[in-house]
Amino acid sequence: MSSVCKKIKLSETIKWKPILADEYLNTNFQLKKFVIADIKEPQKISKIVHKLQESYPNYHTKFKRIRKLDQDKKFQIILCEKESFSGLSSELEEILCNMTDKDLPVDDILTRKQFEIVSKKYWPINFHLNKHIESLLDNSFMKNESEMLKHDFYIRLILDLTKFKKSNSGVLIVDPRSDILIASGIDQRNSHPLSHSVINAIDNVSKRHIKELKNSDEHYQDHIEEYINSKYKDSQTQSLEFRNFIKKINEKDYLCTNYVAYMTHEPCSMCAMALIHSRINKVYFIFNTKFGYLNTKCKLHCHANLNHNYEVYQAVDFESDSQCKFYFLNEDTRHPELLIKN
Repeated sequence: MSSVCKKIKLSETIKWKPILADEYLNTNFQLKKFVIADIKEPQKISKIVHKLQESYPNYHTKFKRIRKLDQDKKFQIILCEKESFSGLSSELEEILCNMTDKDLPVDDILTRKQFEIVSKKYWPINFHLNKHIESLLDNSFMKNESEMLKHDFYIRLILDLTKFKKSNSGVLIVDPRSDILIASGIDQRNSHPLSHSVINAIDNVSKRHIKELKNSDEHYQDHIEEYINSKYKDSQTQSLEFRNFIKKINEKDYLCTNYVAYMTHEPCSMCAMALIHSRINKVYFIFNTKFGYLNTKCKLHCHANLNHNYEVYQAVDFESDSQCKFYFLNEDTRHPELLIKN
């Protein structure tokens, strides 16, 4: 593969953009009213904070409790949320003044841009930078020349395979740790409605794993039969060979763990969920589809309640003329169509 990659100029490689969860891109924050006040005597700040913690312990630690207004050389303090405010003790009333309401964002602050907006416009906050997310946002995540060429090679390979098979869409699944092509799949819905390219590719990964297991164990068939009947057997009666066989299965990565999928089209809801169940690590695709579930209809891979998430990248300004005539969505069948040049 490396020799093929070298033939592709770096300036001609496909550019990629990450498909991130909306909360990383959000700058329209949900606001909530807080009560703030000026501090008359800055030397008593520690005493004020201690007293407030006794009166209002449920404080939003995201915000720094005190800020300094440079232009006035005075300090302000957040007392609590307005709905929780029930007044101040006489001791605090003597050292605080000019109580007023202030709208502050309650959303999680996840990026440097959000941090800068909130700090300048609303109130200073505590923030921990996520370097990986920042690299995705500023497009510095892919600076390695070798990595760029590999992505380019695999995505063009699946386009060529799709063209050769005269199919609507295609998928390659690759193990990036060894640069081994694990499996491929093309759209075969003309023969079965569930034969989407992603489903076929994952099925082929499973077949490859089974084949590798067969080749590594001459008693594979005997062990499979024992495995099927094992629920009727006590573990003490199982053979040592069988227990080693089960151990080998359990130690193997779950189906597509650490693998990368390269696909011509954004997957539908069924395929996007199948990628979650297979534990894919990353997905690269070119074309949006009308019913795609990684960018168009929703971002399923970002859903916080799922037990697995994967990263998704889409080609930017891809010049499809070199591979296909044009791309459109068939309104009648709701299937993405890729019309290949003859």
